Amino acid sequence: LALADQAIDLILTDDLFGLYELLNNTLVNTPDVRYLLVLDANGAVRAHTFGVGLPRGLIEANSVASTELWHARRLKTEEGTIFDVAVPLFEGRTGTLRLGMSTAAIEAAVNHHTSHLLGLMALSLVPVLAVTYLLGRALTQPLLKLVEITQAVARGEYNRQAPVEGRDEVAQLGRSFNAMTQALVRSQTALQERNNELATLYAVATATAHVDTIDSLVEAALTKCLEVMNLSSGWVFLSDASPDHHLVLRASRGLPPDMVEQLTGHLLSADMFNAPAELIEAIIAHNSEQRLYLVDNRDAPAMCHAVVPLRSRARLWGTMHLACCAPGCFTPTHLKLLTAIGRQVGIAIENAHLAEVQRQESFRRQLLDRVILAQEEERKRIARELHDELAQNLAVLIRDLEEITEPEPAGSLQVPARVQDTRTLARRILEQTRRMIFDLRPSALDDLGLLPAIRGYAQHHLELADINLQIAVSGQKYRLPTEVETTLFRIAQEAITNVVRHAHASKVVLQLCFAPTQITLIITDNGIGFNPEVILATDHDNRCFGLLGMRERAELLGGCLSIKAKPGAGVCVQAKIPLETV
Repeated sequence: LALADQAIDLILTDDLFGLYELLNNTLVNTPDVRYLLVLDANGAVRAHTFGVGLPRGLIEANSVASTELWHARRLKTEEGTIFDVAVPLFEGRTGTLRLGMSTAAIEAAVNHHTSHLLGLMALSLVPVLAVTYLLGRALTQPLLKLVEITQAVARGEYNRQAPVEGRDEVAQLGRSFNAMTQALVRSQTALQERNNELATLYAVATATAHVDTIDSLVEAALTKCLEVMNLSSGWVFLSDASPDHHLVLRASRGLPPDMVEQLTGHLLSADMFNAPAELIEAIIAHNSEQRLYLVDNRDAPAMCHAVVPLRSRARLWGTMHLACCAPGCFTPTHLKLLTAIGRQVGIAIENAHLAEVQRQESFRRQLLDRVILAQEEERKRIARELHDELAQNLAVLIRDLEEITEPEPAGSLQVPARVQDTRTLARRILEQTRRMIFDLRPSALDDLGLLPAIRGYAQHHLELADINLQIAVSGQKYRLPTEVETTLFRIAQEAITNVVRHAHASKVVLQLCFAPTQITLIITDNGIGFNPEVILATDHDNRCFGLLGMRERAELLGGCLSIKAKPGAGVCVQAKIPLETV
């Protein structure tokens, strides 16, 4: 070891001559030393004491690990057994010192001093065993460490790493184990993300599964999306029934009232809120450069906002907008999940739309059946009135005319009386004919317009039922298109008929509001009222087809009809018909 320390100094100073001198002096001064050689860190020979050259296989015959102090090996040579000792220089970083010692002197001493040899052998076994134990520990310690880490990974501690120092097989096994652990972590992460995505989709599907209207569906979907994304602000646009499919606000959460008003009134930029029809996946609509204030406190603006297309198979039904006050809160993973949610909600909207269309078609079929039945009933009523009143009166008129044409005795007073009775009967027949014509379609509707026709019909029927009538007109009166006048008259006719038959009212207020682009008819009574949600329910057995027919008439002209009623609080029927679409 002392020789190794001296060699280290010479190697570090690159004193090759001094190194050779040290080796030769040692060889000369130590008779038992047969050779010395110095290897560099790469195993190349830097100095040796062989004259001609190194014996073949000598370098490979012995090696020492950097963690060992020295390593010895017995070599069989022509001179006998040589004890080859390898000592790492500066932990192997500067090379290795190899020293070959002849055992001849030792063997002679052993043969000469047997008792001393046994003692020396006993003493020499102690360091050998110690070195063997240390070498065994050095070889088995990495394997034991790897077994420990394997057990830890099996318990779920994926952050544990196996030692990879060195180039031996244990280090290679550690690298392979670490690579396997990292692949397992990535697989677990991907599986967890997929499970979270499926859980989110299931939560949205559950939230939207038990709603019966599109508005309720988008409200539930928006609420659940904000919940699973841990957000507080969002809104939903759905396309309307216009040819251009304008986007209309249908649901919102966490928005200030002024913004809801702007979104409802289409006052905001279409580039910011309306998505193009070709939008397929969720996108980031704007960043902090286009801030959208979502709370009344202007110190907390929305930093980014995502647009999620609500798309079914081939149609864009609308867009869901989710806003976040933190920049960069929507990652590509979030956008991918939102795209899947948008498709799920889009399909749900399509299914709800198809169900609504089916319900409307079913209602139209029922309404058509009721219309046909009502037409048949009306024909029966007209036929009955013609038979019971008009036909019989005409028969009496014909008989009276025949009797008048018969000659009477001179000076008889029966002829003038007969003529008077016949005139009265003819007037009654005329009145009956006019009443039947008025019930079918009042001539005043074509001749004078909507207001006189409604006034005449209401006064005639309400006075017979002892119901007070009040009429109020606002706006500049003007003639309406024929289809509008007919529709509003039929709505008023049905409403007045319902008041007479069912309301038990004492007062009816009829309002007609003329506006440049819209005509509004309002009929209010103070009767017993009813629950419109129950009466107008699709599955209600006693649903009022008259009220549904009124609504259908208004919608056919692009208008709407609303019914406000409560049991015991009367009924208010309001019909609005736009004029620019007629």
